[in-house]
Amino acid sequence: MVYFLVNNNYQYLEAVKHANILLDKKYVCGLILVPHTFDLPIDNNLFANVVKIDTPANKHWLKAWFKYLTIGSKIDKIIDSLQINNLIFFTEFELINQLIAIRAKQNKIPIYLLEDGGIGSYILFTLTTRQKYTISDILYIALTKLIPKLWNAKFTKFDNVVFPMLPDHKIDALISYREYTSFRKIPLHVISRPSVSAISTIPSRVIFLNQPLYRDDIQTYEAYIEGLNIILFSLSNIFKEVFFKFHPREESFYKKKITNETITKFKISVIDSNEPIENILSVYKPSYLASYNSTPLFNLDGTGICPLFLFHLIEDLKYQESFVQTKHLLDLWKISYPTSFKNLELNPSSTNFDRSNLISTNLLDIIEKYHKHLIK
Repeated sequence: MVYFLVNNNYQYLEAVKHANILLDKKYVCGLILVPHTFDLPIDNNLFANVVKIDTPANKHWLKAWFKYLTIGSKIDKIIDSLQINNLIFFTEFELINQLIAIRAKQNKIPIYLLEDGGIGSYILFTLTTRQKYTISDILYIALTKLIPKLWNAKFTKFDNVVFPMLPDHKIDALISYREYTSFRKIPLHVISRPSVSAISTIPSRVIFLNQPLYRDDIQTYEAYIEGLNIILFSLSNIFKEVFFKFHPREESFYKKKITNETITKFKISVIDSNEPIENILSVYKPSYLASYNSTPLFNLDGTGICPLFLFHLIEDLKYQESFVQTKHLLDLWKISYPTSFKNLELNPSSTNFDRSNLISTNLLDIIEKYHKHLIK
């Protein structure tokens, strides 16, 4: 049985797309849910078995740490009880994911790390330098290494966030929808993205996806508001209809504050919904999707929607290391981006990813390469 390990709505929807392909080939799929933000109904016809493991990740770190210290034996029992032939997961950031993967690897199960939608994977695996650790970071790393089985975890840091990673030998393959050069010593396989339906877009309609850069210490709040005002002013002057979507992680206090300080200055409608972005796009049918470098902008192939990357037009963002790397990747994939705020209406055909070099394989091809004895 092929198990998908997911933490949020996006990962679940990706798992569903791949599981449908596997099911067509008569392979049985299961689901391990370690929810961070998850509110979708689970398709029990698609996933023959569903296991939920609660995470302490949303607690204060010290409280969470005590939970992580003792949860390992419970995870081992759960994984040992499942008929897993292959495990596919999306992120190492959740420590329970790492503990699950380690136990599966001890049971000689092939482990695959499928890209987590975009920037979180690409930057994490291509940025060879890291930011300097603070004392707090060093303490976090030391405590993490005290968790049973995580003593040899690896770490990096960008955008002021410390990312825990499994040792490379614990993962059999990285799986991506596009080429890049990873610094990790794990084979990289490029697969075709599951097909999506084209959207009948409405001309001159744009949705702006906010990113709480102020919350992640990437910008000061004042610099964030200044940049956001420039962005919304420019979008309002160029497009007939502008919609604004807050990030799911943004708190009500900041939503109200940002609305009062920026959005109300312009003729902009707020999308008050936590539906998956795929659902929002199918309802609003924008011709453009704009943001700094939000993950959904990397996943528009086949929709007919044009991505608008704007991070490089904001003075205090464009020279930050992770954004410099984002620009390098956009150039690598031949994705056009506006040269100024006066030139936002790009030709949609110029923003398509260059897919000419992709191998025409799917997830099943990779699984069968590593594991010849799937249970159907």
